Amino acid sequence: MSNELMIRKIIIISKTEESSIEVPLTKGLNIIIGKNKTGKSSLIKTIFYSLGCELKFDEDWERLNKRSIISFSIGDSFFLVERMDGLYTLFSSSADLKTVSHIGTYTYSEFSAKFLELFDINVTWITKNGDDKPVAPPYIFSFQYIDQDKGWNSIAKSFDKLSYVPNWERQIIKYIVGYQNEEYFMLRKKLEKYRILIREIELKIKTVEEFVSNILLRERQNNSILNDKNTIDDDFEKSHRILDQLTSLEKERISISNQISQLQNEEYEKKLVIGALNKYSEELVADHLFASNLEDSITCPFCGVVHPNEISEKSELIKDVQTATNILTSAIVDLEMLQREIESFQNRSTDIDFNYKKIKQELRLLEKNTNAINTLKNEGKNDLINTSRLEIEEIKNERNEYLGIKETTQNSIKGIESGTRRNNISKNIIMLMSTLLESLELKGNNVKLSNFLPVLKHTGSELPRVIYAYYISLYLYNLDRSDNPFKWLVIDTPNQQGQDDENLDNINKALELLMDLRGQVVVGTERLTGAEETAANVVRLMEYKRCLTKDNYTEHIKFLNLLDQKKEEQELEPKRE
Repeated sequence: MSNELMIRKIIIISKTEESSIEVPLTKGLNIIIGKNKTGKSSLIKTIFYSLGCELKFDEDWERLNKRSIISFSIGDSFFLVERMDGLYTLFSSSADLKTVSHIGTYTYSEFSAKFLELFDINVTWITKNGDDKPVAPPYIFSFQYIDQDKGWNSIAKSFDKLSYVPNWERQIIKYIVGYQNEEYFMLRKKLEKYRILIREIELKIKTVEEFVSNILLRERQNNSILNDKNTIDDDFEKSHRILDQLTSLEKERISISNQISQLQNEEYEKKLVIGALNKYSEELVADHLFASNLEDSITCPFCGVVHPNEISEKSELIKDVQTATNILTSAIVDLEMLQREIESFQNRSTDIDFNYKKIKQELRLLEKNTNAINTLKNEGKNDLINTSRLEIEEIKNERNEYLGIKETTQNSIKGIESGTRRNNISKNIIMLMSTLLESLELKGNNVKLSNFLPVLKHTGSELPRVIYAYYISLYLYNLDRSDNPFKWLVIDTPNQQGQDDENLDNINKALELLMDLRGQVVVGTERLTGAEETAANVVRLMEYKRCLTKDNYTEHIKFLNLLDQKKEEQELEPKRE
């Protein structure tokens, strides 16, 4: 199955403005031309925002009451996604969008998992407890976008709120260049599983060996043996019961640690939703205050349409504020419940630690004060020791089997992570970068990569050129690899203000390398690039702060109604049953 991604359309619809825009995109080079404040960057950011990334939009764009739909394909399958704050609605569609079907509406974490499932991507972050957490789209696509403001000074820093995973760039780049493939992540998951199993078994072996060792020590210290078989049996049974309790507590400790980790992830996502709701509520309050201080009509600054602003409209704003407050309150209540649940598990974890130490001490006291040694017949003593030793041998055999699997898995991982493969990949990227830097009038012979990331020691106008060359080299490198979701790149060039002509010309020089129809490149620019005649697609935005028009509004409203209808139909299906 091909997992190559292509963005097909950006559709923005505003019912309040009664206007819309549809931006078609194709394979090859797509150029979106528009001067400052024509909506160019906001349209580009909408692609990534709809796929779960956090970005900073222009304030005017944030205030615009709109709905945004992204049409995209994965291989031969077609999809639509609409993001509204913390919820993502996903549809399957035909290529011409005439037929659509609602797949589902998801939270951020649910959408992330579903999105990676569509790509058949199994990349995960592996935690120290052996848990695997799916990698969210912002991490996967952090090397596919150069932001107009933040992207030209550093690598993979165009998205916000990516600090959840430390050093994530150094981890995810290995997957993006194909060094760590799908097989690697499955092997890593398997390896962590057996590491935990081996650790549990070795803990049990150590406990049983300590018990036998203490029996033998008491035997050497005291040769006075009495005949009290009942005491022997009681101590033997009690010792085994304590060992079982210790093993059970250790497993419960691991289970609770996993649950706490999962709940903390949910807590993080809930805080993101609350943040978005807070912002939305504040904007509604600001809208109400703004409308309250105006006359009975408002003239739109974007299209000039006059909207009523009478008591009924102002009342609707108050209702919106109340609704937003209720939703926010509900989200906060959910967060508090989550935090209480986390605290409960943490308290339970503390209790387990206390009980574990207490029972371990009980075992030591039992071994110290037991009458088994002092009253044991030689035959009974030997049976007790031999039984324990047989148990140790059985556990060791199980451990040795796991060690064999662990070693085989480690060897497979070493094969994937071979130095030869690493050097070949780095060499190919460096060759591409060197060629690009020479065309950008920089010497390419001093390019250095560390863990497939460029070492950025350049200053001034050299820095953005090196960053630009790296992103393009990564894109061109992935074009020549078999199926992968990284055969696309979005470049939002810097504002002309503060940029010298030479630097902007250098950006345009590399565009001739991005015509390949095996991939997709979207470039946002404020001026002509010289590649418009040969580009696969050119979109021109002409009006200041008015990229939405009335040209196709009626058609787009029908399409929006179709999506809402399909969503409502599916949501009603379980109720009908």
